[in-house]
Amino acid sequence: MPAKDFHVADCAAPANGDVLVLEGRHTVLGIFSSGLTIVDGKSIQLGGKLSGAELLRIERPLIVENFEGLAVQPTRKGTMVYLVSGDNYNLFQQILLLQLLLSNKPD
Repeated sequence: MPAKDFHVADCAAPANGDVLVLEGRHTVLGIFSSGLTIVDGKSIQLGGKLSGAELLRIERPLIVENFEGLAVQPTRKGTMVYLVSGDNYNLFQQILLLQLLLSNKPD
């Protein structure tokens, strides 16, 4: 972890003990891609290597930006996930907020 050519931008821990990892990639041509991976909290061990399942990949033809912030909030329906991008004071970038619901798993 992270995925090939990606770097870890941020991470957050939902109430269930798992870890969400926001990954980003920036090409020489200025094209951004982002990914969201979930790591099972039970698999985390001191000194171990993290691996998880990709939940989301944001790349063209979707609206892409330099997502670099991640936050989570528990709700009755699951975990609300927020991804935020920064414009880095660059006229060609924008500030975006992406909101997703990671629904509760049935028992």
